[in-house]
Amino acid sequence: MSTLLNASNLLPHGYCINWSPSLLWFYVVSDATIVLAYYSIPFTLTYIAWRRKDLKFRGIYLLFSAFILSCGTTHLLGIVVLWNPIYWIDASMKGLTAALSAVTAITLVYITPQVLKLPSPSQYHKEVQGRLLAYEALKAAQATLIEVNEYKKSEEALHASEQRLQLVLKASQLGFWDWDIKNNIVTRNERCAEMLGYQSSDIELTVKQWVDFIHPEDREMVWQSVRDNIDGVKKIHALEYRMRTKNGEYRWVLDQGQVVSWDADQRATRMCGTHTDITERKNMEEQVRNFAFYDALTQLPNRRLLDDRLTKAIATSKRSGYYGAVMFLDLDNFKPINDNHGHQAGDLLLIEVANRVKGCIREVDTVARLGGDEFVVILSELSLDEAESISETKLIAEKILNVLAEPYLLTVTQFGQKDKVIEHGCTASIGAVVFVKDSSSQIDLMKWADAAMYKAKDEGRNLIRFHEDSVTL
Repeated sequence: MSTLLNASNLLPHGYCINWSPSLLWFYVVSDATIVLAYYSIPFTLTYIAWRRKDLKFRGIYLLFSAFILSCGTTHLLGIVVLWNPIYWIDASMKGLTAALSAVTAITLVYITPQVLKLPSPSQYHKEVQGRLLAYEALKAAQATLIEVNEYKKSEEALHASEQRLQLVLKASQLGFWDWDIKNNIVTRNERCAEMLGYQSSDIELTVKQWVDFIHPEDREMVWQSVRDNIDGVKKIHALEYRMRTKNGEYRWVLDQGQVVSWDADQRATRMCGTHTDITERKNMEEQVRNFAFYDALTQLPNRRLLDDRLTKAIATSKRSGYYGAVMFLDLDNFKPINDNHGHQAGDLLLIEVANRVKGCIREVDTVARLGGDEFVVILSELSLDEAESISETKLIAEKILNVLAEPYLLTVTQFGQKDKVIEHGCTASIGAVVFVKDSSSQIDLMKWADAAMYKAKDEGRNLIRFHEDSVTL
């Protein structure tokens, strides 16, 4: 402690402090206070993300935690270098902090539009209340239609009921359809036509045209659901599917309906229902899904989706007896492009690598990005013969090596300056392992492929090495 308190022991390595003990310790206490604050914040953010599994964009909490933690470490090193001139460590920490700050800023820019699109609790509540009111009103309107014979004596009452129905449907933005099953006539309100870009006069009163609007891949599923309701197998027909618009695009609709009238033989004679346009909700769900399962930079499957694909590949191998393979790929000359030209150039290289690898595999195969410059390729249904499977895996790996070894021409956009074209050479090292049936677990396959990749690096790089239990080249 006496050594620390003795200001004469301090080395004047770059700090313009007058070596006054009071000024020095004011400096140290201030940085130490900042360090304590910076170290406490990440634990709070991480705890929130851990406890609230329902939070959207939980990853940004962890990214902020890492950024703030690195800031705190930077201040801590600021104290340490007063006594020890470990500038490389201090500079490296500042570099890491700079990288994390850039990633955090970019991530915020990427997710901000998605966050702004998320409905507020009040909007959810308002929508739920509106739909409940519309549903209750619609049930009342359907009850009115079922009892239409009782209202025939009073044309005025019937007219009022129809007006109320139209007001409800208009307010709720629901498309209403009424199918006379016996005469095969379908009547629809204006909203049904508007959803697809038509006017009511453009729509025929036939079931066939309704079926023609449905996406070919969805038709059988939709028609089966309708038949199940008519036959009494299901109480309600409720299904989400795609319908073709006037300009040829497809929009998602929620179709809900049920049989409301039967004849004396209990055969369905009338069916009523609604169409709701849910395209925006489907698009949002797809965006959320992409964020959760795909790498934001390369649009390749991320680790979570990779685990799922590998699990399915192993299950397929168990059922069919066909061999599969896992290849672990790591770039050999990636760091220099970041050091010399910045992370934008590195990102462009990773995108180009992803595209080249995708061009080397089949549609049934998968290429995923684990992070950094690490990629994984899953090959499915290679062959029933082990030797042929190994040979096919080797051919694909060699194709990938050759394609990745070709020069890269990367156009880097510079603000306020001309775009800069960078030529870069970069090879890869590949570790591979083949598997069949229940011979190994998912964790083992990844571990063995990773070990084989490091073996390829140790033996000179730009090489393919198989796990020793698979084959020795």
